[in-house]
Amino acid sequence: METENSENACGGRGRNCRWVGHPRPLSCEASSTNTCNVVNILEAEESDFHDSNLVAATAAIKEILANIPPDANGRNLSFLHTSMGQLLAWVEHGGDSGGSGVTADDEDERVIAALNLKL
Repeated sequence: METENSENACGGRGRNCRWVGHPRPLSCEASSTNTCNVVNILEAEESDFHDSNLVAATAAIKEILANIPPDANGRNLSFLHTSMGQLLAWVEHGGDSGGSGVTADDEDERVIAALNLKL
């Protein structure tokens, strides 16, 4: 599911961006690293690495994501990548943290606190 403004957003197709959180509101900004992507689940033909179970799971996940109503604040549904896994989040793309805030490059403890992760 890509929202209307995802085409030009960092984290959209062909654009790198990183997530930045706490103390600022969660946002994504242009970067050489890629830790924030607008949600877009790719489909592939059945193969030895993408078997029928994964084809079916992909279709089910895409349907679930497609049924999520758009964010009332206009944010993009995005995957945030961390060393511990992925988080689905509403994110404002195109931000500029000025170099401050927590990112995926920080220690896990800081990332856990900034994203309110339950591990």
